[in-house]
Amino acid sequence: MKKILIAVVVLLAPTLALAVSPFDPLTTAVSFTDVTAALFTVAAAIVAVMVIIKGIKWVYRMLGR
Repeated sequence: MKKILIAVVVLLAPTLALAVSPFDPLTTAVSFTDVTAALFTVAAAIVAVMVIIKGIKWVYRMLGR
């Protein structure tokens, strides 16, 4: 699961890096507030998925005993 999350972050990183480049005239209209909010949203979603998976594993271990 960690490999999948790392792959998602690696795939999103170049796109987000281009979106915040102040030298690219195509992205000057991008609101940096929106990009920051998107980064926090993606990070929160990744953390939420990891917490849910850990919780499921924890419950499964408790029921398995």
